[in-house]
Amino acid sequence: MRVIVGVDGSPHADRALSWGCRRAESCGDEVRAVCAWSVGTSGEDWTPQPGVQPEGQRYAEQILREAVERARTVHPAVKVETAVVEGNPGQVLVDMSADADLVVVGSRGRGEVSGLLLGSVSQHCVHNARCPVTVVR
Repeated sequence: MRVIVGVDGSPHADRALSWGCRRAESCGDEVRAVCAWSVGTSGEDWTPQPGVQPEGQRYAEQILREAVERARTVHPAVKVETAVVEGNPGQVLVDMSADADLVVVGSRGRGEVSGLLLGSVSQHCVHNARCPVTVVR
């Protein structure tokens, strides 16, 4: 079974990744941790240039690397594949759901509206994913 987990550096995303890893331990699932970025991530104004990595991509890679390292301290036996993808996070996860058995996201991420029960990415996934979605509080 392939489990896609959205990662954005928030505590909710860390809990989602841990949940996905626990499931992998008990069910033999493959975990793919995904961090999406877009132009403007980390305050950048980027024009594509050959051989130059955008700041948003580097920031996403760092967030993902740190989240996976934290998850591995608790779940060392679980193999976690990673992917940094340019695009809207909700849409990236929905697109990846076509080849997944489950998508796992945190109930809230790094968005600006803190009073919502669900964040925009988790709502988008719940309504549009092509497989079941687990939202971790």
